[in-house]
Amino acid sequence: PGPIMATRRERELSSRSERDPLLSVSSFNSLNDEEPLPTSAGTANLLQTCANIFKGIVGAGSFALPFAFSNMGVAGGLLVIVVAGVFCFSTVLMLIRCKNHVAPRFPPTHVITYVDIARQVSGPALEAVVYFLSVTGSLGVSAAYLVFIGSTLNSMYDAIAPIEYMLMLLIVLVPLCLLRTFRFLSYTSIIGDIGLAIGLGGTLAYGFANETLQSPGSYDMWRIETTPRSFGSVAFLFCVNFMILPIERAMARPASFSTALSSAMTVVTLLNASFGLLAFLLFFDKTCSNVVLNLNGSSYVYLVKIALCFDLSASYPLTMAPGREILENTLVPRVKHIIPSERLASVLIRVTLVFITVGVAQIKTFGQITNLVGGFSLASLAFIVPPIMYAIVFGQDLWRSTSGQLKLGGALFILIFGLAATGLTTYESVWEFFEAVPEPAHCT
Repeated sequence: PGPIMATRRERELSSRSERDPLLSVSSFNSLNDEEPLPTSAGTANLLQTCANIFKGIVGAGSFALPFAFSNMGVAGGLLVIVVAGVFCFSTVLMLIRCKNHVAPRFPPTHVITYVDIARQVSGPALEAVVYFLSVTGSLGVSAAYLVFIGSTLNSMYDAIAPIEYMLMLLIVLVPLCLLRTFRFLSYTSIIGDIGLAIGLGGTLAYGFANETLQSPGSYDMWRIETTPRSFGSVAFLFCVNFMILPIERAMARPASFSTALSSAMTVVTLLNASFGLLAFLLFFDKTCSNVVLNLNGSSYVYLVKIALCFDLSASYPLTMAPGREILENTLVPRVKHIIPSERLASVLIRVTLVFITVGVAQIKTFGQITNLVGGFSLASLAFIVPPIMYAIVFGQDLWRSTSGQLKLGGALFILIFGLAATGLTTYESVWEFFEAVPEPAHCT
């Protein structure tokens, strides 16, 4: 298979989810590295699969959506969220079709990963691209969590800087990342789900209690010039292509996956669009890139913030695991002549990656880092790679019929959209490193 190997974590997620159909996607690192992999068929029904997809999408990224509306305008924000939802739905199905096409080339017990598909469809070049995007996406999401935690804790007690909170948190995060099994962290997902629900509901409740809706004319409908500042935040939330294969494998009837996906994506799109829009209408020009920073002044607000920080702290080693394992699979065998102990090499890699995410987390705001990670890595894995693979695998057959040509045209349209959106958003994100982007004073 070459130097780029499928991650054990994806295989573990599949095997665990097949045994536990209500597995939270955030707990995909819950098995011991040395546990044998079962080969039983998936057992998740339609409703359980919808729940898994819902859990995989709704999360910390939801709290960046109000700021996205401030950059895109009311109509612009709604349009981008709906388009992102529709296009992600389409490209997930493209990815699944490509997976089914290459499946006969593998043994029946082999768990096919995104990297496997890219290698089979287009060779080592596309495999390397998916490898790189998966690593940067995984580590970038972990860094975004640190930004969220640091800024949120600083809003509660500002005598300690966000970077200091992050460094103090390493006392917990480094040992968690060194664990060979994260099984016990799966139990924190219940607290995390409660904290997320409290956070979403509490944000709106606080806004209605303490803010006043402006007149309709006060809100911009379109803000095209600043849309690239937040497109990545929307992609950060919706682009779940890298985690969707294990969910599809866990289904008892994979043929019904498109129904589950469409149902879940519809609910998630409506929920996030409603939350983002309402929060923006309430906080208006005071909206922070992490809208939780708009909340202050009560014990309930502190409870919301602490619950969210706890959830993201427990999720940090899980989100870093896919990228970390890809690098371990590549680097550990190559440094044997320097570090004979594989365990010691693994420890050094993990500790180094934790500090790298702390460095990346020094990007100014939660909105900026979600825009960069979502707009580059996650959007590429969702809007660029699947249409390319789909066209390579099915292009000739689709071209033979009018309906096929329309499907191929749709894939190419999404590809063009992805290239343009990813390019503009990445450029905007890099530009923001050198130019100060205004945000309300209470958000910094």
